[in-house]
Amino acid sequence: MTNLVVITVGTSDVQLRLENVKRETVFSVETENEKKFLYHKEKEIKIEIVKNRNYEDYYLFKNPRSAGESVLKHLSLFKEVICFPIAERFFNYLKKNQFSPDAFMWVYTNQQDENFKHSDTLYYKEILQNFASSIFQQAKHISYEIKEKVRDIDFQYQDFLNKAKQIIEQKDHIQNIWILPQGGIDQINHSLTLQFLRYFRHKVKLFQAAEKDDVTELQFPKLFLTDLMRETLIKHIEDYDFDKALPLEDFFGENLTCVFKHCRYLHNRLTLNHHLNLPEENQEQTNEIDKQWEKLQDLVYYIKILINQKKYNEALIRLYTYLENIFKLIIEKKLQVSTSTFYDYKYEITVEQKLPRQEVINERWVNFLKEKFGEEMVEYLRNERVKLNNPNNFAYFRILRKLTSDKKFEDFQKYDTKDIKKLFQILDKFRNLRNDIVHRLGAVDEETFEGILKEREMQTDDFFRLLDKLTETRDLGIYKENQLKILNMIRQ
Repeated sequence: MTNLVVITVGTSDVQLRLENVKRETVFSVETENEKKFLYHKEKEIKIEIVKNRNYEDYYLFKNPRSAGESVLKHLSLFKEVICFPIAERFFNYLKKNQFSPDAFMWVYTNQQDENFKHSDTLYYKEILQNFASSIFQQAKHISYEIKEKVRDIDFQYQDFLNKAKQIIEQKDHIQNIWILPQGGIDQINHSLTLQFLRYFRHKVKLFQAAEKDDVTELQFPKLFLTDLMRETLIKHIEDYDFDKALPLEDFFGENLTCVFKHCRYLHNRLTLNHHLNLPEENQEQTNEIDKQWEKLQDLVYYIKILINQKKYNEALIRLYTYLENIFKLIIEKKLQVSTSTFYDYKYEITVEQKLPRQEVINERWVNFLKEKFGEEMVEYLRNERVKLNNPNNFAYFRILRKLTSDKKFEDFQKYDTKDIKKLFQILDKFRNLRNDIVHRLGAVDEETFEGILKEREMQTDDFFRLLDKLTETRDLGIYKENQLKILNMIRQ
């Protein structure tokens, strides 16, 4: 099923046209006690009718259930006098626009309450279905029967999931849904329209066909979905979920091209995929170390965002990455030298050979430390039981502590030794939690996360300030700036 037409059947969908009655000699309209009746002279059919207040030549059936049953029973007789002023023009519109329905869904009432069942449209539905089949011979027909609470929009909205389950399950195969909610009861029409928009979104077209007016396609679905999608987009931007905003680009098309360009750029930076951005979008960095420092700053911003979103598992994994790089990059940024070149895998093989790791010396690494910081740095690391086989985050931490505490290393005096120690201790605690997540399918909640900070007499904001101080970041940096810029673009 590709194309579905949904029609809500109302009490005005089957009418009697006086001109047709006058032409058919077997029918007549008579008045009894100020009431009008349609008579069939041979079949002894008598049906009460009422004048259509809007159109002088048309009559409605007073009791749609009983009248509809009688008309359906003698349909071959009534075909010449009844008419479908709404459905007929809508069907002509479908044909004119070359819309070929694969199925019709007929929405009608069949109440059990004796006080209201006289106005039910179950027989009108059969009459209209017969008429539709004469025009669209290949189309199938689906019944959507409503038996209770016809004016309870809450009930009708929820009951849709039960009655339309078959259609919802074919969601991926349905390309177009054309809805004519002209007849029937407002609560039913509104609930159906909203549910179809909910599940089928841009596939839905809504039409209006008053009794003598031209069929009109309403813009409501587009207006409603645009507002809904805009609010969804705004929520994603407000939450800094730039990646979640990107799937909405197809819906908005060229209208918000600049918005999605910004979102893609920011998402690439937050996920450290700087290379995916166009060269002109990236800030000009003079060397690889500066580029790495910029990535570290983006990592800090992302960590803050994740913590604010209470996504602690994801935040801890990225804090581990931060721990592996922060002390290293502070040193490298000051020296403008990459120390990664001193890592040599052959010095890690000794671990498998069961040799004491502290006995393994990476001469290139040690010579570099002596050259830059003097013999005393190597002795200091040995005294602190720091392994000298390869550069590692613990070695960087110890080196930086030494550099910040010794005044002769002037370039490092801007950093506070206490801050360095506090940050390492917190990150080391978080590393243990991260290991629990990775190796034992663990999870971290807000209480556990904040508990570690409280051990160091810190709150989340204090921790953020510590990260800012050492990484030279502030609040949410370009992400806050661009968030406001994007929101202004959307709301214009």
